[in-house]
Amino acid sequence: GPCGLQAVGRLADARGSERKSRFPFSWASAGPGLPPVHVAIHPGKYDVEVRVADQGGGMKRRELRRIWEYGFSGKKADEDSGEDGAENCDRDLQLQMSGFGVGIPLSRLYARYFGGDMLVHSVYGFGTDVSIRMNRLGDHVELGCSPEESDDDEEQQR
Repeated sequence: GPCGLQAVGRLADARGSERKSRFPFSWASAGPGLPPVHVAIHPGKYDVEVRVADQGGGMKRRELRRIWEYGFSGKKADEDSGEDGAENCDRDLQLQMSGFGVGIPLSRLYARYFGGDMLVHSVYGFGTDVSIRMNRLGDHVELGCSPEESDDDEEQQR
């Protein structure tokens, strides 16, 4: 199945060529014997939301409470990826950068810096959903739009 970089490439293609005709964009992929990972992009008037959902077993509550701490990793030092041989060689670079406990906190920090947020919901034994909302106005500020306002608020008022 496609790896993360291939998925990003496909999302970038969808952002460009299919932007007007195929939103909300949704994509799912799974490797052999693995449950699918679903990715969806939902653009609003002022923001865009990217949702990633899996059925990879979720996180325990004590882990979920700590995911925002820099340096926390749910990955154990001696944890084996369950892969062997050539598959491990392909993932050497990825494994060198995983498990340091900076990816999730930095992702939320960047989302908030750019006027959005990152939420994580996990059900232990089932899976995890991650939602990242970002301001889609870029460096253009529109009067009357604050980070607290979202397209969901506007739709509920209608």
